[in-house]
Amino acid sequence: MRLLTVLLLAAAVPMGVPPSLAAQAWDTPAATALVARATTRRTLAEAPDGLQRWEATARGMVLFLSQFGDGNGAPRLIKADDLAVEVYWEAPGRSKQTIVGWRDRAWLPTDIRYHRDHLGIVANDFGPLIRIGDGDEVRDVPHPLSAAGAPLYHFALVDSVTVSSGGREWQVFAVRVRPRDVTRPAVIGTLYLDRESAALVRFQFSFTPAAYREAALEDITVVLENALQSGGYWLPWRQEIEIRRGSSVVDLPIRGIIRGRWELTDHRVGDEVSPGPVTFAGLGGLTAPGGSPDQWEERLEDRLGEVIRPVDRHDFDLLRDDIWRGMADQVRRVGPPLRPAFGALSDLGRFNRVEGLRIGVGASIRLPVDGVTAAPWVGVALATGRVSGRLDLGMGSAARGRIGLRLERVATDLGQAPVISPILNSLMAQEFGIDHGDWAERSRVFLSLVGRSEGGIETEFGAGVESWRPLAVVARSAAGSFRPNPSIEEGARWVAHASIGRPPDPHSPSGFGWSTAVEYGTGAPGYVRLTESAETRLVAGSGVLRLAMSGGWGSGALPTTRGFVLGGRGTLPGTSFRAFGGRRHGLARVEWLATGILPGVSVGNFPPIRPEVRIGPFVALGAAGGQLEGVTWQPSRGIRSVAGIAMEGLLGLVRLELGYDPRTSRFAVQGDLSTGWWKVL
Repeated sequence: MRLLTVLLLAAAVPMGVPPSLAAQAWDTPAATALVARATTRRTLAEAPDGLQRWEATARGMVLFLSQFGDGNGAPRLIKADDLAVEVYWEAPGRSKQTIVGWRDRAWLPTDIRYHRDHLGIVANDFGPLIRIGDGDEVRDVPHPLSAAGAPLYHFALVDSVTVSSGGREWQVFAVRVRPRDVTRPAVIGTLYLDRESAALVRFQFSFTPAAYREAALEDITVVLENALQSGGYWLPWRQEIEIRRGSSVVDLPIRGIIRGRWELTDHRVGDEVSPGPVTFAGLGGLTAPGGSPDQWEERLEDRLGEVIRPVDRHDFDLLRDDIWRGMADQVRRVGPPLRPAFGALSDLGRFNRVEGLRIGVGASIRLPVDGVTAAPWVGVALATGRVSGRLDLGMGSAARGRIGLRLERVATDLGQAPVISPILNSLMAQEFGIDHGDWAERSRVFLSLVGRSEGGIETEFGAGVESWRPLAVVARSAAGSFRPNPSIEEGARWVAHASIGRPPDPHSPSGFGWSTAVEYGTGAPGYVRLTESAETRLVAGSGVLRLAMSGGWGSGALPTTRGFVLGGRGTLPGTSFRAFGGRRHGLARVEWLATGILPGVSVGNFPPIRPEVRIGPFVALGAAGGQLEGVTWQPSRGIRSVAGIAMEGLLGLVRLELGYDPRTSRFAVQGDLSTGWWKVL
């Protein structure tokens, strides 16, 4: 027990925290003096004897993405804008930016309209007052290194660290900043100040909820980096911003994200700059995509690959967690403490053969305890009157680790993984009597600890007690008839689970992902269940080659509810659905999909999109063995193989497959939304 306590405490401590952070003191003489030096230096930069003018060339990419599910999945790219901007600055604090090149591409219809300042860079570290979104998102928030703003903040000298800026490494002091009054519009973040000159090298920050002027804004995260130029002047070098929006009324697992990333080069300072314009019009130049195509040195797709890859390494999740470390969670709240919530649309309503139509309602509750949330849900099956329910309690963050407790009684599928989107399964079950689920009622109390490292390794540990009960077919469809539902043994047992893995980068054409899991359940006797999976992708010719493998093994006492199934949709298309199964299984699939871009298509009043289609052959091999009692699936008696053609479109959101089973000469065609959507459906 003592060892378990030590392990839990160690897991709860964020990785990478400097030892001095835990003992940091606010407003010490050293911190106050350093901030005063930085504020003075920043003010003198615009004084008559300071820097008079500079100019540079900026290259930026603005992305519009959507994220579905619990927020742990990689966002999906909807639109990308690639811009080239000429930047001119002149004392005292006047700047002019001209968009000289602009190209874009949309993968899905969207009418997104960016605020004008999202398409430009911050030329003066925001000045004394911070504005974002032309003042519609954040307006006139005091900068902590301004004469009027500094007295409104607390400062803590955290540590001396090394940062990279402008191709060089610098010794800097990290100074945390937080407002004295968290109920007022203010910033929260970290200043990185040069040890020798107190110049601002890097500033990463977010805002208090009072700073946001739009109810749908979840948060805004900003990173400004400066580099030393000729004459000893620190000027903008790299900038990043992320703006996340959700629903202010209903807690839905869908959010819109704007991400901008800028890099400035070819700085010219002082006399190197020609006399500036008489008038300053802010951001001018192109007002829509255009300009000479000759100015782009690479294709938009290649440029996008350089920019979007850090998006998928959860950089901003870790950055947000670092910014808010040590602040009470209630300070960070933007939405109300109680909202209607649905983990998926099927929580509102779904149809299957053991419940008929089931309707439900849920809520999202932020408890008055630091970092604790609750998500209750209750549903009723109209065909039987049976009540289902779920309560999720959570504490922590996705970036550093989260502890969760789930209490539930629900009808759940016995398959090891979903094979169809919930909305399509409901439609096929209701209209045609085709239900791609094998159902049993599970009641459980389960405690879990989920973590994710900076390298992308995800871990989960869990333990609890669960019981199972068989369910009978009670529903009727508009046409056709339902197949029988499996018969399972009833009983309760203690279960422990552990898993570790690293998912592949969903946007990169090449990469490797893997996962390993082990489960133990008590009983007479107990059982052990092991699962493995791996996926690799690489560019091959004009397409992408993907190889995916999975396998599982269960001990002799493995219950029916924890068996493995193969066949048909999701595993071996072309064979009968879930014809094979048992206490062990193996599945391998290789496919090669070539990419083609169709001509631009206009949809209503939306800007034209250039649909991307991927099509190519696949081969799948699978086997299952170890007979289980009370189920229709049987051992495969050898390896079963299928071959076919797969096609993906609309940013990979839709997938069609034509599969062929050479043993039975049977063809099967199936289509669905991609698995990335299933969590919200």
